[in-house]
Amino acid sequence: MNRLDLPASVERLPVFGLGCGGGVAGLARSARYAQAMPGAHVLFLTVDLCSLCLRVNDPSMAMFVSAALFGDGAAGVVLRNTKGTRQASGGRGGIIATRDHFWRDTEHIMGWDIRHDGFGVGLSPDLPLLLRRNLKPAVQAFLDASGMSLGEFNGFLFHPGGAKVLKTVQSLLELRRDDLAYSWSVLRDFGNMSSPTALFTLDQALKAGASGPHLMAAFGPGFSAYFLAVEL
Repeated sequence: MNRLDLPASVERLPVFGLGCGGGVAGLARSARYAQAMPGAHVLFLTVDLCSLCLRVNDPSMAMFVSAALFGDGAAGVVLRNTKGTRQASGGRGGIIATRDHFWRDTEHIMGWDIRHDGFGVGLSPDLPLLLRRNLKPAVQAFLDASGMSLGEFNGFLFHPGGAKVLKTVQSLLELRRDDLAYSWSVLRDFGNMSSPTALFTLDQALKAGASGPHLMAAFGPGFSAYFLAVEL
C-alpha cells in the first residue's frame, strides 16, 4: 500500500483458511465486492506460502506428502464493475456466476493441523474417492442455479491439485485431456501452489487467446468446492 501510494480510504478484507479453494472463492468474493461498487477498482491478491507449514520434527506421511505436494505462489486480479450492480451476462471479461458447495463431516479430507511446533496441513488419500462420489451432483447444482449446461463452456480451468484429482474430474465430467490443458500445463510447470494455482490457469488461458465462457473450479478445506463461470 505504501509503494503504490493507495488512498487512506482504501478498504481491505483479509481472508484466511480457504486453502486451495481460495483462488476461485476469492475471485468470487471480489466480484461480489465489485458488484456493490460500480466504477470502483477491486484488487484481489492471493498469496500462499505453503513452505511455512513444514514441521521438521513431524515424521508423519501426511506431512511428507503435503511438503512435497505444495509450493509457494502468488497471483493478483483487478476487477472493475462497468455494468452496474448486476452480474455481467456476457461480453469480455465478465463474471457470469459463482457458487460454493460444502460437504458435511469431511474435515478429515483436507484441513489445518495446528500443533505446538507449527502449522500443518491435514490431507487424506480419500480425496479422489470423495470427488468420484460427490463432485458431479455439486457441479450440476451450480449449473442448474446458473441456468447453464456443461456443453456451453468453451474451456475448463480447474485447480490442478494433483494428477489424481485432474484425472478424476476429467473422467467424472466426461472431458478430454485437452479440455483441461491449462490445468495440466500449470501442474507440470509450477506444481500446486494452493490458492494462486487456479489463477495461473486463468492467466494461461488469457495468454493463449481463449474466449467465451469457461468454468473455473477449486477445492479446499472443509471439504468444499468453489465454482465460477467467467466470460473470457
